[in-house]
Amino acid sequence: SKVASPNPGEQNELEALAVTSASNAWAVGQVHNGTTSQNVILRWNGRAWTRVGRVPDPMDSVLTSVGATSSGNAWAVGSFFDGTSRHAVILHWNGRSWTQVASPHPGGPNGRDGLDGVAATSAGDAWAVGSYARASEPGENVLFLHWNGKTWRALRGPRLGTDNELFAVAATSARNVWAVGDFLDGGPFQALAFHCC
Repeated sequence: SKVASPNPGEQNELEALAVTSASNAWAVGQVHNGTTSQNVILRWNGRAWTRVGRVPDPMDSVLTSVGATSSGNAWAVGSFFDGTSRHAVILHWNGRSWTQVASPHPGGPNGRDGLDGVAATSAGDAWAVGSYARASEPGENVLFLHWNGKTWRALRGPRLGTDNELFAVAATSARNVWAVGDFLDGGPFQALAFHCC
């Protein structure tokens, strides 16, 4: 059955959902008002969806995925525009508030990167995936990030074609992680799947 949800903008889009119990769920996306847009996070408390206030929104950020393990641990990822290029953005919920967490930028200061998927298995283990590009080379590379409980670290992934992207990640433990996407190498896009570890 359809459940009422907030629509705070002229256009409202929800991109991803994470559920940890009947009384705790998160949805992320963005709202648009004319020429401006901003990220949006909704929370389900078992009775209703409400918009979370005071969410970090660095320069026109777009949230594309959310992952959670409990009412006190959730991650939201996406990208933001710095005026020149897009860069990854990572937000964390600690049970009280959402804060922005530093993200690696393997494309360098003149490159671009973004995150499309995130999964968490505990407070000390989470994975995020997407793609990045360096200004000095054509095409895109797969982007793997791992949270060890203290920092996000970029992991090296193979380059199978001229364009390589990851869109989703799922994990049951720190040693069982899947990521999927596609790659292009002179023909149509091909499916891409990685398993770690």
